[in-house]
Amino acid sequence: MTQAQAYTRNLSGTLEDLLAAYVEQEAVRRRAEDAGIDRAVDGANRFHAANGHLPDDFPTLLAPPAVPQFDVCRNPRQCAAIPFVVSLQSSRL
Repeated sequence: MTQAQAYTRNLSGTLEDLLAAYVEQEAVRRRAEDAGIDRAVDGANRFHAANGHLPDDFPTLLAPPAVPQFDVCRNPRQCAAIPFVVSLQSSRL
């Protein structure tokens, strides 16, 4: 505190300005991260729509007759560690 007071006469105002700048920077970073995740999810879904799902091309990888289908979706809980989830549809589950 003593060192910081040597640089400014209005310590609380300086801290408030620094915190506001940090909050704005973090909001921009998170929006950019979310946009990147959205692009990845959209790209994966477009790929699957255009090319089919892996289990469709390689049904022998799964025990017949169930061939699960899956979709890539944003994690509804907004968890940064797990930005997207894969939903699986199978008659064996």
